[in-house]
Amino acid sequence: MSKQAVLKEKQYVNAWTSICSTLMFFISFFTAYFVSGNEITTAFVKSVFILIVTNVILKGLVLIWQLSIPKEQWMLMVHGAPAVDSRSTKRNSILDQLVNDENEVDDTNSH
Repeated sequence: MSKQAVLKEKQYVNAWTSICSTLMFFISFFTAYFVSGNEITTAFVKSVFILIVTNVILKGLVLIWQLSIPKEQWMLMVHGAPAVDSRSTKRNSILDQLVNDENEVDDTNSH
């Protein structure tokens, strides 16, 4: 696998773990501050702890996920499906080729 593919995979994993961890941070902070009635500093410290723990847990889950899913399927999720021409596009290109080949044959026969 190329360095660029490895880098893209790491960026993908880091982006999703960061997004989920940040989401958990805000949920825990606002819950601790508004629902539980903790002081703002206490709620913030608890939320930072939850942010760190969530990030570690998510990276562990991604590692387990990578080990349980084949590499080709993982790369398909990261990079998406390869670009494939539609059937009509393929058909039109084949027809154009046939017409061009016929024209070339006619040109050579007429000389």
